[in-house]
Amino acid sequence: MQGSTRELLYIGTQTPDPIFNNRDLRDNDWAVRRTELDGAFDLLLHEVSPAVILLDCSHLDLSTDFDLVSEYLSYCISCSEAHTVVPILKDPSSRQVLSCIQQGASDILLLPVDPRNLLVVVESAWKARELLRASHNYRQQLEATNRELQESLQVLRQDQLAGRQVQLRMLPKTPQHFHDYTIAHHIVPSLYLSGDFVGYHTLMDRYLTFYFADVSGHGASSAFVTVLLRFMLNKMIRNHVIRRDEANLSQAPSGLAESLNRQFLATGLDKHMTFFAGSIDMKRHVMRYVTCAQMPAPILVSDGKGTVLPGKGKPIGLFDDASWQVEEVVLPRHFSLCMFSDGVLDYMEGESMAAKQQALHHAVEAEAGKVNGDFLQGVVSRLGLDHVQEAPDDISVLTVSREL
Repeated sequence: MQGSTRELLYIGTQTPDPIFNNRDLRDNDWAVRRTELDGAFDLLLHEVSPAVILLDCSHLDLSTDFDLVSEYLSYCISCSEAHTVVPILKDPSSRQVLSCIQQGASDILLLPVDPRNLLVVVESAWKARELLRASHNYRQQLEATNRELQESLQVLRQDQLAGRQVQLRMLPKTPQHFHDYTIAHHIVPSLYLSGDFVGYHTLMDRYLTFYFADVSGHGASSAFVTVLLRFMLNKMIRNHVIRRDEANLSQAPSGLAESLNRQFLATGLDKHMTFFAGSIDMKRHVMRYVTCAQMPAPILVSDGKGTVLPGKGKPIGLFDDASWQVEEVVLPRHFSLCMFSDGVLDYMEGESMAAKQQALHHAVEAEAGKVNGDFLQGVVSRLGLDHVQEAPDDISVLTVSREL
């Protein structure tokens, strides 16, 4: 038996031949050790880790000493690493057998021990032990993995919150007033970070420029692209201002979409965006704009009547040969312009896309004419966007209005 890998520990006062001289056990790599059912077995249980324990209580009278059997069994199970204990009993009742099983015994051997059945019982108990051990190890691995995931999730949440603060600081103050014009925005991210972004500036105290972008996807990757977009646009604007390039500013946003398209494709980020950019000459009250697959189309309201701004174009970042048409519109003395990202359509209820767009149209018309940012707040409240808890996609609203 030397060199056997599995140890069978017999605890009892007998020296049963069926166990110690069992050829089947030897042939199947079982090494049998023995200890008395006294204080010595306590020490041995703490020194070794037997694969199976045979707890021989056959010398006890079960009618009077079953509690002692339960006590031995409970102690062996508590000391055994995998709780694989098989009591040997003499003439137990069915209730006593059931009690042993309920306490955690893997099986029961009855006197006289059948040598042919011994190996079956021991192997069955050992397999149960291995299953318990595997289950225990698997559970520990799952618990460790779960702890790691929770820790990673907490770190990610903190990173997202920090990123959210950075992104909020990059957005312009809202609302802002430039001469007769008021511009404001409202963004509801679907996660901590948003793929929607807006920006607006006044240049040379004459041109009110603004843009409205919706980067594909949402979350951190799309938010990082908005940072890149802001950097690209600020660089262009800064160059115009430094050179006091009023001739080109008067033609803005000509060439803007093409320039952004080239830069997006050059980055290889596999991201694209819908985009709307406008430039209002606050002296002539003319707006030039370019629309790049903006959906839904911007709504312009004047004298209580809303119209969809004409213009269409491909999204930015998909086609290297794309070009865009710059549109121009003379602005009324009183008007309200409103833009939405397509996330609002996912949020709204409605039987069809056309019905949702019609609802947007009515909301904008109903709130048009309000001043000092109340136009934006009115649209947001009317559509319930100020109480959104979970948005399926980023939702953004940008408004521009003129009231004398």
